Amino acid sequence: MKKISRLKINSEKLMKNDELLALRGGISWLSCRINDEICWSSEIDSCAYAYEVCSKICGAWTEAICTGS
Repeated sequence: MKKISRLKINSEKLMKNDELLALRGGISWLSCRINDEICWSSEIDSCAYAYEVCSKICGAWTEAICTGS
């Protein structure tokens, strides 16, 4: 087995943020609602923060719908 003494990273081959998002499944879409009416909707990086975002923007939201990854 051949041993590598030094690791070199080629900066031209590093993935960019938009390429990483596409690989992960793309950007998510979040819709915050109060009593079935949309109070805010937009693209979001991750659905993991959907409840936090709806709470900050809409206050007393009743439903958060997040599609994507």
